[in-house]
Amino acid sequence: MSLYIGKQQESEVIKYTSVSWTPFYNGVASKLKNFYPTPKRVEALLELGNLVGLGATPYGKYSWDEGYDCIHCRAEIRDDKEKKGKHLPRYSSEAEFLKLDGHLFLFKDDNWHYRYSDGLSTYLPETELPNLSENSLEGLEFMQLNDKGELSVLYARELKYWNDIVAKSNEEQIPIFVFRKGRLITTINHPLNQ
Repeated sequence: MSLYIGKQQESEVIKYTSVSWTPFYNGVASKLKNFYPTPKRVEALLELGNLVGLGATPYGKYSWDEGYDCIHCRAEIRDDKEKKGKHLPRYSSEAEFLKLDGHLFLFKDDNWHYRYSDGLSTYLPETELPNLSENSLEGLEFMQLNDKGELSVLYARELKYWNDIVAKSNEEQIPIFVFRKGRLITTINHPLNQ
């Protein structure tokens, strides 16, 4: 699971970076809200590029003296001496940013937002981040009728979210049958449902 921190630029483009060390994930929301409340502080944070861990300040180097520095951010380029290449901040449209898998924090309109399953919200998780499955469709099996009128498995590895399945069903004008543990739980675009 990944964690991304982004900021909407004046051009509407999102500048973002990632945090790689999962033990740092919990508490991220409160750190962002308390220590990164202004565009200037957020910009300084993003300029560090990819982070191993998020601290209270983007200024000053991570201290290795006492084992764990809870004050300074640990940046892959500045502190771990990684090459710039893939560790620099990245840019994308908001739509592309919101398609990233993982926890997403976005600084937009002078407020922090968190992406929940139903979209962005200014309500940030208090302490622990919500448990996101690597595959939001995990445990579900999707089937469609083949040319013989028999159920066949729908192979669609590019479909990661429920909305993707609904969109595919709408685009192709086909009913999709959704099973969990061999039991039919719902249908999408079935003529009897309309």
